[in-house]
Amino acid sequence: MKSANNVSSSSEMKRLYLTEVVTHCIREKGISGTSMSDICHRSNMSPGNIYRYFNGKMDMVHASLKLNFSRQIMLLPDIYAQNNPLDYILKANFIGSNHPLHLIYDVKTVFCIEKMYYKDLARVFNRETHQLLESHLTNIVNHNNSINLKEARGMAEIVEFFITDTTMKRNSQKMKDKEMLVFYESLIDAFTCSSIMTCWLKIKRG
Repeated sequence: MKSANNVSSSSEMKRLYLTEVVTHCIREKGISGTSMSDICHRSNMSPGNIYRYFNGKMDMVHASLKLNFSRQIMLLPDIYAQNNPLDYILKANFIGSNHPLHLIYDVKTVFCIEKMYYKDLARVFNRETHQLLESHLTNIVNHNNSINLKEARGMAEIVEFFITDTTMKRNSQKMKDKEMLVFYESLIDAFTCSSIMTCWLKIKRG
């Protein structure tokens, strides 16, 4: 006979598995384009079995959103451990091929675009975004305790912009990679000359 702990663990593992499935579906088809049929096919589970763990598609979408934000937060220590976070993001998110963070940022972008069509999802997105910003600030201060709160917020906004823009351009066929690479390198040079980045680079190199 299975213990209550084993049953709970098994249930959590199945929920995580289904959340991963939905995450990949969202990346490929978006939220509105993902159907229960897609989830059943990819998970190799029947609707009845899936409903044992989630109330429906949007319940799984909410779980995917929360998982995505938790993974974004987990990436922050590595980003801010770099001398130049923007250069690190460029190499990992734009130049790098099939980097693990591509999935995280691709799904983040889908949520950012499609949340407006789902009121409850938008509310959760905004709450998670606030927590993400707080994590940015914590990591920035941990790596550079001489930076003030205004500078830290500016740094966080620059990093978030760069993550979103490199993700969208990586998935767009409108411009060639070489052209965009030159653009981003120029952008990094401009940001590096800003007061926020100058302070960051001075402390990190010191």
